[in-house]
Amino acid sequence: MVLGSFRTDEGIAKLPSDIIPDEWIIKHYVQLFDSPILRWTVNSLIVAFGGTSIMTLITCLAGYAFAKKKIKAKEPIFWILLSSIMIPGTATLVPLMILIKDMGLIDTLAGVMLPGLLSMVYIYFFRQYVQDIPNDYLDVAEIDGAGEFRKFFSVIVPLSKSAIVTIFLLSFMGSWNLYVWPLLVLFTPDKMTVPLGVQQIMYNEVFFRALSGLPNYGLMQAAGTYVLFPMVLLFTIGHRYFVKGLWGGGIKE
Repeated sequence: MVLGSFRTDEGIAKLPSDIIPDEWIIKHYVQLFDSPILRWTVNSLIVAFGGTSIMTLITCLAGYAFAKKKIKAKEPIFWILLSSIMIPGTATLVPLMILIKDMGLIDTLAGVMLPGLLSMVYIYFFRQYVQDIPNDYLDVAEIDGAGEFRKFFSVIVPLSKSAIVTIFLLSFMGSWNLYVWPLLVLFTPDKMTVPLGVQQIMYNEVFFRALSGLPNYGLMQAAGTYVLFPMVLLFTIGHRYFVKGLWGGGIKE
């Protein structure tokens, strides 16, 4: 796909295809930016970065509470909430649409973000990670007069950076690639996210092929590469924390 986005139309149609393009061009990317791809990118960044940041904060606070705080009936409440992950996501689409409509958030980026602001999977993940952090750290902070938020931000967060980055990365990738939910909520072209915009480009090319028989495969591959690039960049930057977060744990006593 990446190599195909730089091939000429003749190079794409050539059989058998060369592994390395004979001629490198950027025409397909120029054509891609003739569409409102930058507007779609900004929308996706707002949804992915904004929603992921809020979700990560809520998730980590909840995971910390379930791991370290003495709450009445904490375990039954936690496992009842965790059992909600057995409900298929498609089964919640219609109730979510009704809820978002009643809240007046249809065709808004807030309506896209709202359902993703809580994740029991990530709460469970962070809870398991924080349980391995010795209580002595929290006890010392409490003796020094630290409140709950100070203990969380001064003790838990520094010791759980890998887990927090892992949650952020996984959630960001999921939000960036989200397709079905934005497709149901968004209707205005200027409010589309990148996956919806790229789908529109693909649809236009398929429609054009039906009329003329000349699809622009180079443009389609350039659009796919454009969507992929931020994920590759983000994972490259955070992969060290990502791997440590998945396989590591909190500080052992």
